[in-house]
Amino acid sequence: IKAVGGAPGALTLQFNEQDVANHLTVAKSQFSSLREVSCQLSIHNFGASAKSVEIAEFVHPDMTRLAHRYVENIDSTESLEAIKSLIGRTNELGLDVLMPHIEEAATMSVAWSVGARYLQGHYFEEPSDTINVV
Repeated sequence: IKAVGGAPGALTLQFNEQDVANHLTVAKSQFSSLREVSCQLSIHNFGASAKSVEIAEFVHPDMTRLAHRYVENIDSTESLEAIKSLIGRTNELGLDVLMPHIEEAATMSVAWSVGARYLQGHYFEEPSDTINVV
């Protein structure tokens, strides 16, 4: 936090769900240590395993970033129900959910309706070769 010059919580570190799952004891310890220095923590590719919610409950991240496969077929009833269930269970733990790969308005409206707190994708802004600092 001191290196980036931000306030507590200004830095969010993401860890891949599979890496966390493969090293649960180490991840729990690391998450605890990073939380002590005011880092925000996130699980990337969330929902990739059958035990996603249990993993999140064990390490207590601040946020989860859904796996791409949830957004790919968001227009199917089965996928929509799976997303609602996963986000609902995640929200019960008090965790924010980021839904990536929002590429069109229809996907954005569905994302809001299922309870994702944060949305990310090219629909909002295409990637840029430059960084504009305000």
